[in-house]
Amino acid sequence: MRYLRQDSLSLVTILLAALLSFLSFDALPQRIPIRWGIDGSIVDYTYKKWGAYRYPEFMALVYFFFRLIPKIDRGRINQLQNVGLYDPLRHGAVLVFAFSHLLSIGIGLAWISVEANYLIGALSLLILLAGCYGKRNMGVLDMTLQFLGTYSNSESRSRFSVGLIIAGTLGMVGVSTGRLQILWLLIPLAAHLIHFRIRFHGNDPAL
Repeated sequence: MRYLRQDSLSLVTILLAALLSFLSFDALPQRIPIRWGIDGSIVDYTYKKWGAYRYPEFMALVYFFFRLIPKIDRGRINQLQNVGLYDPLRHGAVLVFAFSHLLSIGIGLAWISVEANYLIGALSLLILLAGCYGKRNMGVLDMTLQFLGTYSNSESRSRFSVGLIIAGTLGMVGVSTGRLQILWLLIPLAAHLIHFRIRFHGNDPAL
């Protein structure tokens, strides 16, 4: 039961990805995108009978990999857990494949523009995840705020994380439109960082 609670995000994501494939299979065209190049554009298609369940299978493999690793190298996993990186890594790996799956199926169904840039979308997803996991990893978050020249307290941590979540979400929305994609991410991210530094610059006034 403890494992199910810890893995709920990955398990639910895998099930939803498989369900999306099942429900959309008949509506998909015969060929769907499965691979993107270094510039983020589509470079390869495959028949839907091979591609529709490709990424859910990868997601399941990644999930079982991260379930197996602690039994092989407990010490290394403990190190990652101590610095707060283990959960973001294992859930993040599943979510990256989930994003690839969403692009593949979404483009096939014409929900997402064929011009959607994978790299911008993946960067937006990473920023979104950084915001979601930021408050759970105080050490890394405090170092980031110190680097920005701002103080760190409960309010600044929360504001910083929420800003990243908003910027990452807007970036992914922009990718789906296929237009001015990088601006959907950079404008809210830059506005957030500038406003945040002005608002929380210097030392904590409560001290």
